[in-house]
Amino acid sequence: MAPPTTPNQTNNRPLDQAQTYLQTGQKHEAYRICRDLLARNPAEKPALGVAWGKLSSICDALGDVDGAALALKRYVAAHPKDLSARGRLAEYLGEAGHIDDAISVAGQLLTEIEARNGPTAGLLRGLGFFHAQKGDFERAEKYYRAALKCAPEETASWEQLSAIKRFAPGDPDVKTMQALFNAPSKPANIKNRIPLAYALGKAYEDLGEVEKAFSCIAEGAQLKAAQTPFDAVEYSNAILAIKAKFAAPPRATAAIDDCSVPRPIFILGVPRSGTSLVEHILASHRDVCGGGEMKLLGLAMAPLGDLLGPETDDFLKQNDAAGSKPTSRQAIADTYRGLVRRRFGDTPVVTDKNLTNAIYAGVIARAMPDAKFIYCRRDPTDLAWSCFKKNFGARLSWSNDLVDIARFIHVYEQLIEFWRAQMPERILTVAYEDLVESPSEWTDKMLTFCDLAQDEACYKPHKSCRTVATASLAQVRQPIYKSAIGSSQAYRNHLQPFIDAYAELCNAKKT
Repeated sequence: MAPPTTPNQTNNRPLDQAQTYLQTGQKHEAYRICRDLLARNPAEKPALGVAWGKLSSICDALGDVDGAALALKRYVAAHPKDLSARGRLAEYLGEAGHIDDAISVAGQLLTEIEARNGPTAGLLRGLGFFHAQKGDFERAEKYYRAALKCAPEETASWEQLSAIKRFAPGDPDVKTMQALFNAPSKPANIKNRIPLAYALGKAYEDLGEVEKAFSCIAEGAQLKAAQTPFDAVEYSNAILAIKAKFAAPPRATAAIDDCSVPRPIFILGVPRSGTSLVEHILASHRDVCGGGEMKLLGLAMAPLGDLLGPETDDFLKQNDAAGSKPTSRQAIADTYRGLVRRRFGDTPVVTDKNLTNAIYAGVIARAMPDAKFIYCRRDPTDLAWSCFKKNFGARLSWSNDLVDIARFIHVYEQLIEFWRAQMPERILTVAYEDLVESPSEWTDKMLTFCDLAQDEACYKPHKSCRTVATASLAQVRQPIYKSAIGSSQAYRNHLQPFIDAYAELCNAKKT
């Protein structure tokens, strides 16, 4: 008689298989296994036990933060003394938009760690960010200052604090940051030097001290660029390959009788081009849920691999041929809508402003014929300055160098032109300058384009209590303002590398 199998031995088999699929690039197969395991009743025998933690890690690697949170919640329920896991759970809940739950988990954890005199700066900073997303900047500031008191060397707290306040002459925070930035024992650790450079640069910009502001921001950008260089040629070639792959426009006769809720509105645009404002206006509508920069689309697209392989060829053949059955199209749409419903419930309409939307637009147009696109554009130099002065971390390496910003924006604009030529009726272009000059007029246009009924809340988006997790979380809480138009003017001399590179790229295109 064979010895009894322990729960972990039994249930690690599918997890090991999911891990193998993940490592070999078969994300859709890994997700299928994870989805099935998550659908199980936690009390079902044999129990997953500690394997819930492993499942959470796999879901996180797949970009399924909702699944990661659910799995880790089950792990924590059985292992409440694992404080590290509870901290990760708060992060997952926050990323999935469940801010109140994240605050609850993090708050309970903070109480326990404080009782043990353990390190709390990171947790305090996280709580500050959660409250900032809710628009409670007063409480957020208290947490950021508490984090600085616990660990003044962790300058990420200064950067997050600077994002939610406006500095005035004589502000003692500026002197404190100056002293830390210029001290003989100034932060040698790049991890702490970079956020302090951006925080102090933001303070100097608020004070109108142009030279000091640019100097600090440029130092932070230079340090980041050395860590994560941007390959402009690789990026340009990838976009060219996408355009070649999707050279044929989607069939105009694609059926829409298989469409279901939620109906998606995909927001396109370079970061800092007005995408957060557009989403905030639309998400103020009673029928619309603002999804922000959610990563659900990439998970739904997983069966297509890297978008440039034979899987995409098969997808296009199935969906562009006359009389074809929309099998793969339906699978992608169903997966995406299912993921959205899992996060937001049965909302009629959802906005999605993930940064990869422009890359996936060709698939989106075929998989979801009811989807609409709004493209946000902005004065290139204002846009460049807004990107350059923001610390996006490692994920947007092109933003660390002015010439790279020019290259990125130019290629992005070419990609948008490509999609607009293919499906002009499905893309509404909204210029940031027009929107803030005539917000009511453009709100009307956006609601009409998106087939949404009038809703007064859309005309007063700053009064919305929705959670905002993007870099513009402070700006969208204010009434729509025009002061950001021409914001680069004072810095034009410093921005000349961008201006020259962008002009050269545009002129080269014309010849």
